[in-house]
Parts: sequence; structure tokens; C-alpha cells
Amino acid sequence: MAQGRLRGLVAWVGSRDDQCTATGIEKFYVEYSTDNKNWAKYSDSTSGSSCTSSTQTKDKEFHNSSYNLPEGATVYFRVTWHDRAGNTQKNPSASISTRLDWTPPTLTFTPLDPYTIGTSFNVQWTANDNLSGVSGCGFNSRSTAAWTTAPGTITRNGNQFTYTVTGAQDKQRWGFKAICTDNAGNSSADPGAAQVSTTISTYPMAQLNNITPNLVQSTATDKENLVLGWSGLTSPSVPITGFSVYARHTTGAQWGSWKKWKDVASNPSNSYSEKFPFTTEDPANPNGLWDFQVVAHNAQGDPPFDNSKAQASAVVDLQDKGQGSYMPDMAKR
Repeated sequence: MAQGRLRGLVAWVGSRDDQCTATGIEKFYVEYSTDNKNWAKYSDSTSGSSCTSSTQTKDKEFHNSSYNLPEGATVYFRVTWHDRAGNTQKNPSASISTRLDWTPPTLTFTPLDPYTIGTSFNVQWTANDNLSGVSGCGFNSRSTAAWTTAPGTITRNGNQFTYTVTGAQDKQRWGFKAICTDNAGNSSADPGAAQVSTTISTYPMAQLNNITPNLVQSTATDKENLVLGWSGLTSPSVPITGFSVYARHTTGAQWGSWKKWKDVASNPSNSYSEKFPFTTEDPANPNGLWDFQVVAHNAQGDPPFDNSKAQASAVVDLQDKGQGSYMPDMAKR
């Protein structure tokens, strides 16, 4: 295969015996054909006069821009010549051929989950090429600002490529990109940005849904409960054993304190829904901002509790004062 849109290089060897006879070869003629039958000259080359080596290599560039042959076309080449006495070679050289290929491979990554549980995981992508086939792929990764060549080995099964990341650390965000090259030398463009990415967690996680409605006023259908729904995220090697639900109630400028509300056992469906009875939890003053976290547990140990974040929130405003009446001072968080 040749990158035929731009140029190709045709090379041949002339022997010293031919060029150092009484007359010697004066010119080589390079001919091309698209069917190996009908030939046309596209270039000639004046022979050198050196007789110091046993062979002399000649070459000429083939610029397809002058011929507008389509991608995928097979182009044949042969060489003939004449000597300085004007005699033309009657039997040209045997022809060689190549196919024109200027389209680089395309590649598609298998999406990664936003969060990956564990320190080892696979990154996979598929590369395809329209003509010459994929030669290989260069693969870059980063867990900081700088891109680096990923250490280790890329395994290949047909057009499927797999790279295994090991030694990832908690809270690292990893990004990945690849550049693939076909057998004609065409390479896909560097995407610059990561094509897939994920954040590492060494602990199982709970993904808490947004609370609906997130503003409860006197006209609400349910004026006693907030519905919490979540699911667990983990890997097969770290099964979730249960969850703890935490709530924080803030009624003024000063943030409230986190308190465990209840524990919930894991279930095979990995779908959880609980009604949080805010009028029971604070019957004297249920109004205010309610924040929630759900922590997933496993047999290997629990993650540290992060009291600086809330996974979901809702405002209870049974006096219809307006949502802004219960927002705390962010500086005092």
C-alpha cells in the first residue's frame, strides 16, 4: 500500500556492467499502468556515470495529484531504458504494484464508567482501516496534567485492543487516547483531549438520585416525607454489604451537623428507595435545608466519611417563605 494522494517512491537498481559498456545507459524510463497491460511513461532519469560500485540505485517520486487515481486503485510500475547509441531495451523490467491508500484508521473506545472501583481496570478500543489494515496503535494515558506513553503491553485480538491499568490510586482521574496507524503509514489524528476517562475509587460507592420534588411547600402532595433513591457502584471483587444513610438539617446561617439516619441492607436488585420523614426527624421545626449522603459498606473496610459534601438536597418550606430563606452562609460551611 502507498500513501498515493501525496506521493510514492519508485526505486530500482541498474547494474554496473550495463552502465560501463562502450555506450552505457543514457536514460531510464519509468512507466505506470492501472491494468498491467497498457503502459504510459511518467518519468525518466539520466543515468549516473559512476562505475565504482556493482549497482546503482535510482528512484523517482510518483505524485498521484497529477493523475487523480482513486483511492484503492492498483498501480503497476516497470522500468525500461536506452543506451547512448539510441538502442532501447526491448524487454522492460518485471512490473511491481501497489494500492493507493491515504485514509487513516478510525478508532472507537469502549466507554468507561464515570467512576471505576479498584486499582486495576481495562481500557478497550476498536480500530478499523478501509484498505491496508491496522498496523498498530500508540496509546497515551494521564493521571496528572501531562500525557505519557502508557507503560506495559497492549494486547490485540483482531481489531480489538486492550490495555490494563494497574496501580491506580483513590480519587485519581485517568484519561486515555490512542493514535492508530495502518500498513500504508497513514495515522489517525491526535485527538488532543482524552477520548475516555474515569475517576478511581478504592471503595464501593452509592449513587444518590436527585430528590423530586426538591422544594416542599404547603401545597405539596406529601408534606411529611422526602423520597430518597439510590444504587450501588462496585466491582465483583468488592461486594457491597449494606448502606448507611446520613442527613444534615440546616435552618439558618450556620450549617447543621451530619447524623446517621438508618442502615439499609444490600439487595440483589441494587435499587433502593426510602422515605425520609422530616416531620418526625425534627417535629419542632422541619423547615429548612435537608442534605443527604449514602455510604456503601463492604467487608474490606468503610470509606472515610466526607462531611464537606452532600449527594442530594431538598428544601422544606411549609410556611411558604421562599427557598432562599433557608440557605446557609457558604463561608461558614
